Amino acid sequence: MDRSERQRLRLLLLAYPGISESNVEMHLAAYDEREQQKTELLARGLSNRLAEKWLDKSGYPRPPGWSSVFLYPDSSTPRLRYLLLLVVIAGFAVWFTL
Repeated sequence: MDRSERQRLRLLLLAYPGISESNVEMHLAAYDEREQQKTELLARGLSNRLAEKWLDKSGYPRPPGWSSVFLYPDSSTPRLRYLLLLVVIAGFAVWFTL
């Protein structure tokens, strides 16, 4: 994380109610550790999707603003469960309109 991104994230975290400067440092350290782990996983040959899945399951926190609902971060690959749900809903919609 570069200096400007770190400062932006620091200001965002400080805007949260009940968070102190020491808590901000803990969060920033956790985000740095996540970034380092992801770099190592990608260097080992894991795809971005698998690396993100492993990091999420391992408990590494995501920085504020990172969406993990429909797409994997840093990727335009949809999460399979939501894609399947969309296909099933579309299938039922077509079936009921016939």
